[in-house]
Amino acid sequence: MKKKQKEFNKRNLFYSLFLASLILCYGFYYSALPSFLEVSQINSVSAPSQSQSLNEQKHRLDKKPEAIEKQPVKFNKQEKKPDQAILNDQTESLNKQSQKLNKVISLILKTAIGRELEPFINKLLVQDKIHLTYLEDGHYGESGEGCVVKDGEYFFEGFFMQLSEKLSIEETASTLVHEATHFLMIQKNIASSIKPKQPVSFFEMSAFAVQHQFMTELQQLNLADPQTMFIGETETILEIMQNAYDYKKTASPDTYDLVLKQLVDYGYPLEELNRLVSPRSEQECTGLLN
Repeated sequence: MKKKQKEFNKRNLFYSLFLASLILCYGFYYSALPSFLEVSQINSVSAPSQSQSLNEQKHRLDKKPEAIEKQPVKFNKQEKKPDQAILNDQTESLNKQSQKLNKVISLILKTAIGRELEPFINKLLVQDKIHLTYLEDGHYGESGEGCVVKDGEYFFEGFFMQLSEKLSIEETASTLVHEATHFLMIQKNIASSIKPKQPVSFFEMSAFAVQHQFMTELQQLNLADPQTMFIGETETILEIMQNAYDYKKTASPDTYDLVLKQLVDYGYPLEELNRLVSPRSEQECTGLLN
């Protein structure tokens, strides 16, 4: 009897433990189910369809150009100037050159020599052939007509004049008179088929002689002091002008040789001074250099 009672008690204890285990497992399952469902819902929201993802990306890309357009354009010192700023600088430079050139011509026309040259100066101004530009120190101006070499080829330039932008009003006026005299001589002498060809030295001496007359007039009218012009080379230039004027009056061979030597010493190539100046035309200025 006690033995059966003991076996019964063991079976009851086993069933009790088994039942308790089932209850615990059932409770754990239902307590974990809401969390599992919540995680599933979160995953379903954070994983959009492919079409939704592409639409969102397209919407973001469509907004980018609008955002860029609203950003202000900035320039710093290292960046290239906009075209309008460059154009403004060029316009300002041209205006300054024009104002200076007007003052120069106004001074020239106050002299008798200047008024004689006025028609030739006006002709060059109309053709926009007189320019203030950068020239090296000691190089005050240059001019020419006819065939000009550019990029290995001849082309017809017509008469042109360049004056150093670093000169004073008085110095620029004196230099313009010198170069305008070349133009006058080309118009009168070279255009004539009767007169013989002349060397470059003749043109230079004639221009320096006229320049001397102009400078003398400026001094007499108290408009300029030649001794304060062309600093560093004043004595040399004034001496060449004076001797060239003397040669113009006397046509002395000795004076010619003296001025020729002074020009060479000053920097004019002798070969160039001896070159004969001849008429040029557009038809003669074609082809490559030999």
